Amino acid sequence: MPAARPGRAMSYDDRYVASLIAAMRSDVLSSPEIYRPGSFWDELIAAHLEMLRTDGIANLKRTVSNNYYNWLVTSLRDPQLRRAILNCAGQPALAPLLNRLEASATGLRIAGRPQPFTLSRAEAWRYKFFVDVIWEMARRNDAAGLTDRLAEPEVGNPIRVRRRDQLISQDLANSIMEFTFAARSGVVRDGSRIAELGAGYGRLAYVFAEARPLTYCIFDVWPALAVAQWYFDRSPRDK
Repeated sequence: MPAARPGRAMSYDDRYVASLIAAMRSDVLSSPEIYRPGSFWDELIAAHLEMLRTDGIANLKRTVSNNYYNWLVTSLRDPQLRRAILNCAGQPALAPLLNRLEASATGLRIAGRPQPFTLSRAEAWRYKFFVDVIWEMARRNDAAGLTDRLAEPEVGNPIRVRRRDQLISQDLANSIMEFTFAARSGVVRDGSRIAELGAGYGRLAYVFAEARPLTYCIFDVWPALAVAQWYFDRSPRDK
């Protein structure tokens, strides 16, 4: 395994997650071939493992999560940002303009870009604007009141977008919208059993666990499954 990035020692959590990944990989590779991930996943798995080994599990929201679903939307040519601008123009709100980025977005990693990078001032503003808009979209349809009650967990070192005293994020906004959509079915009740195929680091599981007392099962390949197990153990939740 590649060593940690120079100047950064592996933490207890790094070693714990590495042991989980090794055990999961061994179990899967010893199973019948039909249960193993196909060759499509080889490159992605290798890239995500390298990020975890060099930057650490403590920075997962700056590294691997950008390849799960938290897209670094910073270009005016990005259709997601262009749609966000149209959404804001169609339903103007003052709140997004009052949100702020607390600190520079540094130490970022994405697949296909080997070195960590920092968002420029303009890129950071565009990213914050995108988060602001999808947060307002989540609030408009949030029948469960999760946007008032939940904040982005600081576990994993997220990009720090602040709404008044509340830490918000693209991942949390999307997860609340996904929960809201699923809850409309009427089958998400106390005691439900939920299964998710491909959960990333467990962002949606966190929201479901906060919204309802239920059983949540994740099915994924390594290293994502190990990351989700670690994250769910570390994230603060209502008991």
